[in-house]
Amino acid sequence: MDKEVMKDVVDHETFTDSYGRIDMKWSSNTLNWSERENDYLNIVSILEKSLCETLFISSSGRETIFQMAKTLSHKLSSLSYCVVRNTGHNMYMERPGAISALISRFCEEYPVPDEI
Repeated sequence: MDKEVMKDVVDHETFTDSYGRIDMKWSSNTLNWSERENDYLNIVSILEKSLCETLFISSSGRETIFQMAKTLSHKLSSLSYCVVRNTGHNMYMERPGAISALISRFCEEYPVPDEI
């Protein structure tokens, strides 16, 4: 893992709890998915109505979960979709250069590839 990425994770994804212990912000103690049941945002309806240019990035490990975003990207001119190959949930840590280049390309209004 890139040292800069590791520093970013430590700086932005950890916290010191009331006992002085370091924990992850997304740990099971702080983010309990069972408490979130039926509390999910329906992003599909938002994307269908949005005129804002949007880039949806999926890891190859989770590509099937986000198939609807890929399908929508073929219907909506405002939605770009790209799969980052050889990555899982933490794709920004696994391939930081690829993610950075992809986002830069999108922000510079160049066409986004279907996969990288």
